[in-house]
Amino acid sequence: MKCGACIKACPGSAILGNFDINPLLCRSFITQKKGELTEPEESILKKHSLIFGCDICQDVCPHNSDAAFTPIREFGENLKPRIEYEELQQISNKEFLRRYKDRAFSWRGKKLLLRNFELIKQG
Repeated sequence: MKCGACIKACPGSAILGNFDINPLLCRSFITQKKGELTEPEESILKKHSLIFGCDICQDVCPHNSDAAFTPIREFGENLKPRIEYEELQQISNKEFLRRYKDRAFSWRGKKLLLRNFELIKQG
């Protein structure tokens, strides 16, 4: 099936017409990129409110519309669907690592998440 929903929905236009991917335009990549972002990268980041990662292509894919939830219990436990900006501002880097060391986003650190929050709030 070649419906193109992912191509149309991708905030960075990272999925090309031949279904190759330009990872440098991928919003997930940009949310994880350290340092200063370019204006085009900031623009891509501002197209969605997630501060880390991106699953828009997965969300719109018709192949995923009838996907069953996993019976693996651990995938539904100890979820952290959101972090508050104020919390990140108030805790130290050490406390951030203590609270979130087992999370996929923790390896990039508090500073990067704050940057993403601040850019998205501007958008």
